[in-house]
Amino acid sequence: LFEKEFIYTDPDFVKLFTVNRLHGSLDVTDKSTVIISDKLAITYFGTSDVVGKTLTQVLGVVETRDFTVGGVYRAFAANSSFRFDLLSTYDNYFIDPSQQSVQEGDWKRWSTVFLKIDNPAAAGRMAEQLQVHRKAQNEARPDLMAKEFYLEPFEGMASRAIRQKNQGHWFNSPMPPAAVLAPFVMAGFILLVACFNFTNNAI
Repeated sequence: LFEKEFIYTDPDFVKLFTVNRLHGSLDVTDKSTVIISDKLAITYFGTSDVVGKTLTQVLGVVETRDFTVGGVYRAFAANSSFRFDLLSTYDNYFIDPSQQSVQEGDWKRWSTVFLKIDNPAAAGRMAEQLQVHRKAQNEARPDLMAKEFYLEPFEGMASRAIRQKNQGHWFNSPMPPAAVLAPFVMAGFILLVACFNFTNNAI
């Protein structure tokens, strides 16, 4: 058994973002297939060309689902906002299809939505239209009251989330700013000490 993050998404995800196909297809419309990273393929099967192989998803103590590997993509880089290894159609998220409409209307459940907006001026109007949903959100989660909804630019989102202590963005978090700056600061101090040392010896 391997515990990995399983992502359910719309087919346009692989078109909107760069997902490098290695084997098979990146089509996620088929509910019986899953696409996986080459890193995970090697972990499971010892090779990256595993199209047609079977993966079993363990959902509970006795409940499982079998998927056929439909495609293999190159694993995301370490500095990528994405870090998942399995990708399937959004409809597979709902174990009981008859409950899909109920669960989609449940404001206690969270999901991530990406919008490609060609006209930047439209972003402001869309943000205003989102405010009508505050009542439904606050009634469902009185422990997490929403003051407003807004559109967040994708670039730099994970870094801003760290500064704002926002844990609901679902992205791979970057290194803390202190961890990035500390080595440079320490190197500067070491260089300064070396300069003083050299000056002292010279005198």
